[in-house]
Amino acid sequence: TKVAMNSPGSMTGTAEAIPAPQIPGAGTLATRSRIEGTEGGASRTIETYTLVAVLSPRTSVMVQGSEDPKLLGDLLVKAVAKVRG
Repeated sequence: TKVAMNSPGSMTGTAEAIPAPQIPGAGTLATRSRIEGTEGGASRTIETYTLVAVLSPRTSVMVQGSEDPKLLGDLLVKAVAKVRG
Protein backbone atom coordinates (compact mmCIF):
# COMPACT_ATOMS: atom_id res chain seq x y z
CA THR A 1 0.00 0.00 0.00
CA LYS A 2 1.32 3.43 -0.93
CA VAL A 3 -0.13 6.85 -0.10
CA ALA A 4 0.95 10.08 -1.79
CA MET A 5 0.94 13.53 -0.19
CA ASN A 6 1.19 16.89 -1.93
CA SER A 7 1.27 20.46 -0.66
CA PRO A 8 1.62 22.55 -3.85
CA GLY A 9 4.74 24.67 -3.87
CA SER A 10 5.87 23.33 -0.51
CA MET A 11 6.35 19.57 -0.30
CA THR A 12 5.46 16.18 -1.68
CA GLY A 13 5.84 12.78 -0.16
CA THR A 14 4.87 9.14 0.03
CA ALA A 15 4.22 6.66 2.79
CA GLU A 16 4.25 2.96 2.02
CA ALA A 17 4.17 -0.36 3.79
CA ILE A 18 7.44 -2.30 3.77
CA PRO A 19 8.24 -5.79 5.10
CA ALA A 20 8.24 -5.93 8.91
CA PRO A 21 10.18 -8.40 11.05
CA GLN A 22 8.17 -11.41 12.15
CA ILE A 23 7.93 -11.66 15.95
CA PRO A 24 6.12 -14.68 17.41
CA GLY A 25 3.01 -13.63 19.35
CA ALA A 26 3.06 -10.03 18.09
CA GLY A 27 1.50 -8.23 15.17
CA THR A 28 4.09 -6.18 13.30
CA LEU A 29 4.02 -3.47 10.67
CA ALA A 30 6.54 -1.20 9.04
CA THR A 31 6.36 1.90 6.86
CA ARG A 32 8.76 4.09 4.91
CA SER A 33 7.94 7.80 4.63
CA ARG A 34 9.71 10.02 2.13
CA ILE A 35 9.17 13.78 2.09
CA GLU A 36 10.69 16.14 -0.45
CA GLY A 37 10.46 19.89 -0.11
CA THR A 38 12.17 23.23 -0.17
CA GLU A 39 13.45 24.88 2.99
CA GLY A 40 15.15 28.26 2.88
CA GLY A 41 15.52 27.97 -0.90
CA ALA A 42 17.30 24.60 -0.70
CA SER A 43 15.81 21.25 -1.71
CA ARG A 44 15.65 18.67 1.03
CA THR A 45 14.61 15.01 1.23
CA ILE A 46 13.81 13.18 4.45
CA GLU A 47 13.30 9.41 4.57
CA THR A 48 12.06 7.83 7.81
CA TYR A 49 11.22 4.25 8.76
CA THR A 50 8.66 3.36 11.45
CA LEU A 51 8.38 -0.20 12.77
CA VAL A 52 5.77 -1.28 15.32
CA ALA A 53 5.14 -4.51 17.23
CA VAL A 54 1.74 -4.84 18.92
CA LEU A 55 2.05 -7.14 21.94
CA SER A 56 -1.44 -6.68 23.38
CA PRO A 57 -4.32 -4.19 23.17
CA ARG A 58 -2.46 -2.01 25.71
CA THR A 59 1.21 -2.61 24.86
CA SER A 60 3.19 -1.88 21.73
CA VAL A 61 6.82 -1.13 20.90
CA MET A 62 7.83 1.36 18.20
CA VAL A 63 11.21 2.06 16.62
CA GLN A 64 11.65 5.00 14.27
CA GLY A 65 14.66 6.39 12.45
CA SER A 66 16.40 7.06 9.19
CA GLU A 67 18.87 4.19 9.52
CA ASP A 68 18.90 0.94 7.56
CA PRO A 69 15.46 -0.66 8.03
CA LYS A 70 17.08 -4.06 8.72
CA LEU A 71 19.02 -2.51 11.61
CA LEU A 72 15.81 -0.94 12.93
CA GLY A 73 14.03 -4.30 12.58
CA ASP A 74 16.74 -6.02 14.64
CA LEU A 75 16.38 -3.29 17.25
CA LEU A 76 12.59 -3.83 17.35
CA VAL A 77 13.03 -7.58 17.92
CA LYS A 78 15.49 -6.91 20.78
CA ALA A 79 13.24 -4.26 22.32
CA VAL A 80 10.25 -6.64 22.29
CA ALA A 81 12.37 -9.32 23.99
CA LYS A 82 13.31 -6.82 26.73
CA VAL A 83 9.71 -5.70 27.25
CA ARG A 84 8.59 -9.30 27.54
CA GLY A 85 11.35 -9.92 30.08
